This record gives sequence, C-alpha cells and structure tokens, in this order.
Amino acid sequence: MRLLFNKSQNAHPEFKQEIVICRSKCSSFSSAAIYMKTVVARLFPEIVKSNLRRNVSSNKTSKELNGVDVSDLSRWYDSSEIKKLNESQAGRRVLAKIMGDKKRHQKHKDKIDKIKSDKL
Repeated sequence: MRLLFNKSQNAHPEFKQEIVICRSKCSSFSSAAIYMKTVVARLFPEIVKSNLRRNVSSNKTSKELNGVDVSDLSRWYDSSEIKKLNESQAGRRVLAKIMGDKKRHQKHKDKIDKIKSDKL
C-alpha cells in the first residue's frame, strides 16, 4: 500500500486529503485501490470519461488482410488467398484460426476430400 500512496502524487488539495483518509481507512491494497479509483472518478470526471472513449478499432479484426477478405472465417479460401495470408504474422494468426476450426472442416469436407484425392 505504501507504493500506491507514494506514487499517488497530485497537487490537488482534495486529492491529498483523500490520500490521508485512505491511509487511515483502508487496510488492504485492493480496498485502497478501489477507494482511490472512486476518488479519482469523483474529483476528475472529465479525465475518466475521456479514457472511456478509447480507440477500439485497433482491437477489431480487420475485414481485409493482405488483400484477402477475412470477414467470414468459415468460408472457403483458395490457395492464392492462403499464400497471401501466410505472408504476414497477423495473416498467419488468422490462418491458424481458419485451419483449426472443426466446424469449417465439416462444412467443406467434400472440397477437402477432393483436394486430397487430386494430390494422390
């Protein structure tokens, strides 16, 4: 808890007062962290609200990767699309999801069997 209080540095007088209250009131790190979280949300609402509007587009899977439409991972991908996906690390991650999907294998079993028989 000492680390939490030592790292909590702010010139706001009410914030300093809340740190003193938290030191006397909270007996564990988790209770102190929760208390300080509510204090920060109350004292600095504009900062807390702006953090809620983070850019989530970076977390979304892109609809196209290396020129290949990956919006539907269960669809059939031809060999040229697989080669394009295999060119980047992100593409290889998507490719691993595609190849590891057992439902997709069942859905395209006839195509997979035909490709295997053509190779023999």
